[in-house]
Amino acid sequence: MLSKSQQQIALISPENANTAVEDRMLGTDQGISIDKSLWCHIPLDILRSEQALDYVIDFLQDHSGISAAFSLTGETARLTLAAISRLNDHSNIDLLSFDNPHLSGVAYVQQDEQEMAQSCYVNKWKYSFS
Repeated sequence: MLSKSQQQIALISPENANTAVEDRMLGTDQGISIDKSLWCHIPLDILRSEQALDYVIDFLQDHSGISAAFSLTGETARLTLAAISRLNDHSNIDLLSFDNPHLSGVAYVQQDEQEMAQSCYVNKWKYSFS
């Protein structure tokens, strides 16, 4: 997104409910200027309801300058894509997901989960016994 010179990048995520989401949010603020007014944290009670799509649509309408959206979960990526498709004037928003949303044409961050788990296990053991 940054290499495409995107300026108005939204972050779409569930409310911070676990350490994976928190780690991903912290990772977005490394060395670049972030407009946190473009962060859409969907409350979990809304995310699990029929109001979720309207919630994201309202967010996108309230922030008409958004040129790209980065979703932290596959669930929020699917929701964001549905919201984008409902808004004619937002059809040019690029969407990227942290997790594989299993959506054609939506890029995602490829993670080597086995390597990450191995690294975490090794580092935990290393620091536990040093």
